[in-house]
Amino acid sequence: MHPRVSTDSGKLTHEVSVILFIHLMIESRRSMIRLLLAAGLRLLAVALPVIAAPGIDAARAADWRPIAVTVVEWPAPPAPAPPPRLEGVTIGRSFRLSADDPRFGGLSAALWAAPLLYLASDRGTLWRARARFDGQGRLAGLEEWAVLELVDEVLPRRRLDVESLAWARDGRMLVSLEGEERLRLLDPDAPSPVMRPAAEFGAMPGRGTNGGIEALTGTADGGYFAVSEGVARGAGTAALRIDPSPPIEPAADPVSFDERPAAGRILTYLPATGFAATGADHVGEVIYVLERRYGLLSGWQARIALLDPARDVDASGTMRPHAAVRLQGVLAMDNFEAIAARALDRSRDALVIVSDDNFNFLQQTLLHEIRIDRAR
Repeated sequence: MHPRVSTDSGKLTHEVSVILFIHLMIESRRSMIRLLLAAGLRLLAVALPVIAAPGIDAARAADWRPIAVTVVEWPAPPAPAPPPRLEGVTIGRSFRLSADDPRFGGLSAALWAAPLLYLASDRGTLWRARARFDGQGRLAGLEEWAVLELVDEVLPRRRLDVESLAWARDGRMLVSLEGEERLRLLDPDAPSPVMRPAAEFGAMPGRGTNGGIEALTGTADGGYFAVSEGVARGAGTAALRIDPSPPIEPAADPVSFDERPAAGRILTYLPATGFAATGADHVGEVIYVLERRYGLLSGWQARIALLDPARDVDASGTMRPHAAVRLQGVLAMDNFEAIAARALDRSRDALVIVSDDNFNFLQQTLLHEIRIDRAR
């Protein structure tokens, strides 16, 4: 009896083991399927903003959020020597900006709406700070920082690499993006603001290479001046002088691109040898263009060129600055890409230039104020 019972028990144990094995295999396959489905849903959630129809990002538009930014005078006072003076130029205060927020950095555009200073990054964020001035109107600090995650009606966030900012005639911002030929319109004071493509008023030359705008500013007559990004023309860089026009409106069709001729002139901007324009702003008739150069031996260099559209364009359409201020050896240098200008009085302007640290620990976000004689 015992051997038979033992044999039957063995068979039963074997059968149970087989059944359990099959059950486990089925459950494992079900678990694997559930994991794959979950992973697929997560991938779809990530990819959806990229492949969705225009307007999908608008639903995620956010408002301004307060943020802590550390602003340290640089070099920390007391300074080793009085601020240097150049002919017609006075160097003001310098600051180093930093924040624990990983979004802070990569600043490539600046714009005043004094006392507010706007700074834009190449990773789709817009920063705002309230300036504090001393009794002589000089920049003494930046407070009450806030950040806005940029959202575009058409483009995903990964393509919102801001290169320059300018005020449109109606008080909205004009925004140029890396590699994008169309400007964007943004009302930074609107609830949950969304950038929209501007109605086209003339394409930058060099379409198909990189027709994006690297430097953009309004002009005293209500027009605009723009310098392209890396589009060669003659001995310099392609530029666009836009004639005064009605206020720019959002495009009726945000996707298509109207290739109408420019309502202005295609020009050649002539930077200094080895330099490239990285930003522009104006006060009255004077346009200030920030130029940058990098050399393995010389490191970062920067200069500010002064333009007057009424007198600095020759018959060939070449625009040559009538004056310039070289800043290396005078100020701490880095990758300066942003410039913003404001009037101090009838004859002097105050400029701030800001460096793009490329989110690189070897670089810094520096802000220098420079006061300059407009008639220089």
